[in-house]
Amino acid sequence: MPSIISTIRTVGIATRRMFDAMKYGLDPIDVALPSEYEHLRPELARIADRVLSASFRHYVLDWDSQAYYDVTRTQDGGNFAKEVDFREQFRPLDPGDTIRDPCIIVDKKGHVEGYILPDTIEPKRLVRS
Repeated sequence: MPSIISTIRTVGIATRRMFDAMKYGLDPIDVALPSEYEHLRPELARIADRVLSASFRHYVLDWDSQAYYDVTRTQDGGNFAKEVDFREQFRPLDPGDTIRDPCIIVDKKGHVEGYILPDTIEPKRLVRS
């Protein structure tokens, strides 16, 4: 049985190749995948598709991450007045902005802060506690 690291690497590379295939209009079914992981092909193709979809949608924050780091790196959250100032200066995502589609969150300088990939992981894979 392969190690988990080897498995993650193998399926990660396959997913990246599927992403590249989709990006260039090719069919991800043609991407080589070791037979022991063939049962994962539909899920890997879905992940690649969701990441590709996200790459076309950017949600832009109105601040840049380096400025945020420079200002907040010495703070521990204990100074309430400072925290209020930080929230004004570096507004978090607006709770009114419901993001239902895959997207990439970027700061105002275009640095990627995160990906939102709703409905990417199949419900059977989710672990509930």
